[in-house]
Amino acid sequence: VVSVGGGHFIAYGAFGLYFDSQDAGKTWTRGMVLAEDFDRHISQVIPVGTSLLLVAESGTLARSDDGGATWTAITSPYQGSFFGALAARDGSVLVFGMRGNVYRTLDLGATWTKVETGTTTSLMSGRQLADGRVMLVGNAGLILESADNGQTFVLHWSKPGKGFAALV
Repeated sequence: VVSVGGGHFIAYGAFGLYFDSQDAGKTWTRGMVLAEDFDRHISQVIPVGTSLLLVAESGTLARSDDGGATWTAITSPYQGSFFGALAARDGSVLVFGMRGNVYRTLDLGATWTKVETGTTTSLMSGRQLADGRVMLVGNAGLILESADNGQTFVLHWSKPGKGFAALV
């Protein structure tokens, strides 16, 4: 579940599950993403300026400019699954997921740049810290650290086998 402000919440999940609440979660309406038969697992929905960005499996990326009422497909730079996204302070957006793939856009998905990570381990979560560093974490104890809003990353590992599902 993500809060997009003003009592507006979006809940999402497996097989295209998508619900919208305009009253702080008191009532929910089933929504549609891209098409009625959309069945991709939705990994994350994030606010980016006045838009919303959705990332999902099978390289699915979508954008909404009306608070999630309608969605437009974004041409994906990668056909594997995305597990997360984050909007960096410089206005860029990172999407990340399977096989250590990270892509960066400065124009909300019109163009993408692949960011080299030095790993093929899946990335599961990310955050920008108060000091400006971008951190991405993943399976097998993977930690990626960036001091330049996700343009480059330094690879770190925690103890072997101690993977991360989320970063807060």
